[in-house]
Parts: sequence; C-alpha cells; structure tokens
Amino acid sequence: MSMSEACALKANHLRLVLFQKFPGTDISEATVSTTEPALYLDIPITILNSFSPYPRKFLRFLAFAVLGYECTILYDNIDIGDTGDVVERAVYHARSNTTETMKNMIDPEVTARGTSTQTETEHRNDFATQLEDRDYTGIFGATPPDGAAGCHIIPSARGSEWLRLLLRTRLKEAHDNVENLNDINDLRNGFLSDHNLHNGLGAKRIAVIKTPNRILQTTDIRSAVRPVPDHPGSDLSFPDNERYTLHYLGDPSTLGIVGFSCPLNIDAKFKTSTTIPKPAAVLLHYHYGSAVLLQWGNKPKFPEGAFRRPQAAHKVPTNGLSTKQANRLATVTKVEEEARALASIPREPDKDEDGDMEDVPYEEWLMMVLAVNNPETRARLDEEKQAFQSSIQRWAEQVQ
Repeated sequence: MSMSEACALKANHLRLVLFQKFPGTDISEATVSTTEPALYLDIPITILNSFSPYPRKFLRFLAFAVLGYECTILYDNIDIGDTGDVVERAVYHARSNTTETMKNMIDPEVTARGTSTQTETEHRNDFATQLEDRDYTGIFGATPPDGAAGCHIIPSARGSEWLRLLLRTRLKEAHDNVENLNDINDLRNGFLSDHNLHNGLGAKRIAVIKTPNRILQTTDIRSAVRPVPDHPGSDLSFPDNERYTLHYLGDPSTLGIVGFSCPLNIDAKFKTSTTIPKPAAVLLHYHYGSAVLLQWGNKPKFPEGAFRRPQAAHKVPTNGLSTKQANRLATVTKVEEEARALASIPREPDKDEDGDMEDVPYEEWLMMVLAVNNPETRARLDEEKQAFQSSIQRWAEQVQ
C-alpha cells in the first residue's frame, strides 16, 4: 500500500480493490502502479463488523456480489484468510483464481431506479396480492397485511429480457432453483415489505443477504439484538437452515422509523405452511452488489461495451395506419423482438461425452430456441405478417 493510498482513505475505513485496471484495457503495468484503481469499495469498518464476526470472510462475499465470481482477498500479495480482524485504512485486493473478466459483474443499470407508469403500478399491486400467499405481510417486521408493498428485487421496469440475461451471466447458489425463472413478476423476484423499507431498498441504502451461500454460512452473519413480534393472527416462522437477513449499508442512526420497525440484522419470516419458492439468492445478491457499488464504490467510468444488454425495443412508425393495422403490426413486431432478445442471450456451450466443452452452431441453437414456440401460433403470425405487409404495400402504391 502506498502512502498516497493510505492518506486517501477516511478514518475507520478500508479499501477493497476489485479491479486495478479493467480487463482488456490497454494500460501499461507502470501506469497501473501509479494510478488510482479502476474499481474499488471504501468500506466503513464499523458497518462491516456489524454484519459479521468474520470481516475478512465477508470481504470475499462483497467481491463475489459485485464481480460474480469467487475471489481470495490479498494484503501485500498475501492471502489474509477468513479469520482475524481487518486493518483501518488498509488496502486489500480481490484476486480471482481464474482469468479476470467483467462478463459476470453486476451492471448498475439493471437495478437503477426508473419511472413508474399506471400499468406498472397495477402490476405491482397484483404482484403484492400474489406474494401474500407466501409472505402474508412484510417479511422483516410486524407490518399489517394491508400496509405491505410488493417489492421487486430486479425492478419490474427492466422487464423479463433483462432478468433472463442476468440469470445467464451469474453463478447460481446451491438449492436456488431458478431454472424456470423467466418472468420479471415471478414471486422469486420479490417479497412483501413496508413502504419505508421498500424505498430504502430501491435507493440501495438497504440490501438482503441469503445464507448459506457460496461464501458464508448462516453462523457467519450476526443476528438482530431486538426481535420483532409477529402480527396478531399470523402463522409465520423462520425458514429451516437458511436465513434472509436485512443489512443497512449506511449509518443505522439515520434510518429513523425504518430502523425502529426493522432492527439491524433482522431475519425474514414466511408463512409456516407455504411451499411457494422463496426469493432467489442470485437476485438478492445481484441487488446487494449493486447497492454496495453505489454506496461505497468509486463511481468509475466503465469501458464502452462492458455490459451485455438487451437490444432496445424497435419502434415501428404507424403514421397513416388505422388502429387495427397498428395493433396488428405491433403484435408481429413483438414476436420478432422476443426472438431477437432470446438470440442475444449468451449461449453456454454443452459438454460432450468426455466432458469437453462443445459449442453448438448458432443456427442450430437459434432453431432450438424458436422451437419452443407453438408451431400453429408461429404459422398464424407469419401469415398475418405477410398479409399485413402486402396491405401496406398496396396502401403505399395508392398514395403515390
């Protein structure tokens, strides 16, 4: 650690360097050693210690949450291990055991706050109603059932294409069944919470960690000192052998009513008899990584093209068309967009009988993706599209 690095850190903070330089950038080693790291977190040690009795091990979780792969934590190029205290104003480095990459890293745009339309509000209300069958009320406090809000982990405004792409690029947790998770309004992408907590999660001042996970066990996370009583008449309980724990990423003394109703490190409760899958750990930890990057990160300028994102919706000009024609064109266009979105999802190579990786030709893969659509529906839409394009061509000839 250089003297300049130490002086740049606040008291009671440490620095976790995630990238000294971004992978693929053309920067000499001499330049790298004299410039500020490309991506790092300046972490308040008091908050770090409030999360876990093993702060060194928790640094490994933070690196995983942001980068999407497991790392060791180094100090002066030496692995610090999982036990022991951390050092104030020290600079630690996350080091991958494989080639460093950004393909699994969280994209800050995914969980960025967006605008809300009336339709989205209606969807959220319906989402909350469905969540009641699993959560009953806010899972982190004694919120009356009629005072709970449905909270999406990955914002509903992002849409299902973003969700599917995210799930293809992140490592999954054991026992985290997300194979058929394709819809942004799937109940595994949310939970009930009170409105104040909902706002804190949206602003990324609050995050939820699920244990056990790839790095941490349930005993590696501290528990709430002050329990919260259940709402009268509810049948709620903590899940067996797992925890969903609420973490405040800022000063708990500034949380006001949120901190009173939901104490630090409180665990979630769900309906005792429910068999509905609980919130997906891979999504919770994606949000967690996005939150710590916003609260503690250095606000870097990421390389152009660093993140794979769904193609922007194709806008179809409808000037001069009747409402029926415009609606029909929009339907056909939506089908094409869904096919393009599926084609843009990165493909994972299959394994042959010997265990070697075998890439499927693009044409074959795309045909397999499209084969999941009902053939009769595809044929009907193709026929409508052809007929509609012919009608447009005749209309254009008439107005010339």
